Amino acid sequence: MRDLKIHKKLSSGFLVAVMLTILAGGTGIYGILSMGQAAKTMYSEKFLPLGDLTKATECLLHCRMQERNAILYTGDADKLTTIENDMNDCLAQFEAAMTRIEPTITSYEGYRLYTLVMDNFADFRPSLLQIVSMAKQGYPQEDLLYQMHLTTGTANTLASGLSDLSQEGMNALSSHHHETLALQRMTLIIIVAAVVVSALVSILFAVYMGLTVNRKDRQVFGGEHGHLQPSDV
Repeated sequence: MRDLKIHKKLSSGFLVAVMLTILAGGTGIYGILSMGQAAKTMYSEKFLPLGDLTKATECLLHCRMQERNAILYTGDADKLTTIENDMNDCLAQFEAAMTRIEPTITSYEGYRLYTLVMDNFADFRPSLLQIVSMAKQGYPQEDLLYQMHLTTGTANTLASGLSDLSQEGMNALSSHHHETLALQRMTLIIIVAAVVVSALVSILFAVYMGLTVNRKDRQVFGGEHGHLQPSDV
């Protein structure tokens, strides 16, 4: 009976230690999976949109350069057709980049800036293509320069909106990075705490069992039930 009780206590202590170890391991696995998902989210929803914003900005600058080229090649139909095709391709890339960005925007300020950019783009595109059309028709360069002047304000507002949207994306990326670091720290703390508690429980239980066994041994060999009396000799 005494051995059975000790066996139960040993089994209970062992199970407690195992459960705490499983808790630490499970927490670690959950933390690793969560950090992996956070990294994927950061890449797809925070990092890639910054690349698309860079692409949109490059397209805007390229279109502005081709706008000046259109004025320089006034009356050259073949050259202007090439410039027009290049502009249309660049404008399509701009729209595609902004379309990819839209689903990743999560803040009110981000939506406001996105709407501002797209509204200005809707004004900028026809004005830009009109310069090419006027150049094909042989308009004087003074008229073309005036038309270009009219598009400059819209283009500058568009560029400013893209810059602000990029800054908003950088802020979101930084915030997400800090959240990921906080998750890593929390996971590490939980794992260390579970391991320490598991070790303490194991040590305390081992001490308790040692004291229990020693007490039982004293009762058997030196106590009131097992002490050898002179009359027993």
